[in-house]
Amino acid sequence: MPRVRFTFGFFALWAAVLTANEYYNNHYPALPIFLLCLAHESGHIFAAGIAGLPPERITFCAAGIRMSVKNGTYSRGLFRELLLLSAGCAVNFALVPLFALAKMRLWAMVSFSLGIFNLLPLSSLDGGRIIRAVCEYISPAADIGSAQKICDIIIIAVFLAYFLFHGFPPPLLPIIIAGLSALEKL
Repeated sequence: MPRVRFTFGFFALWAAVLTANEYYNNHYPALPIFLLCLAHESGHIFAAGIAGLPPERITFCAAGIRMSVKNGTYSRGLFRELLLLSAGCAVNFALVPLFALAKMRLWAMVSFSLGIFNLLPLSSLDGGRIIRAVCEYISPAADIGSAQKICDIIIIAVFLAYFLFHGFPPPLLPIIIAGLSALEKL
């Protein structure tokens, strides 16, 4: 049975999402976001189980759920690593046509947005971790940590600039929280 831990960032994210829901008169999709985030993370957990790497520790944080498997890493070959890292987004993308067929347009849009969001190259998201895995496979001695930090700062700066000049639309809230989570590592 894995150990489960919750960080402050996890509660801050959901407090912000629920606050946005109130601010936008319950038109912010808090419930779909929460449930589809759980579906996304369940994809990672399911893929880890299929790969024979059940999680030892699960940490709920602002950028989603972090899993630690035996020996502290997923690395057991690039294919397995990419399978595990992309499983959450695959679940989100697989749900889109199902929601569309069921005429659940909002749920389809949220699921697609979460899949795309998690592919952003922020170091704390699946996209950044996929980039790191590929770079480490191509050149095991390469350290891309500095490049990822610069990328994190640029992406966060772009979203914050958008916020300053165009207001605070609801879809940017999770991106800003995940960006702040990535900055915690700096």
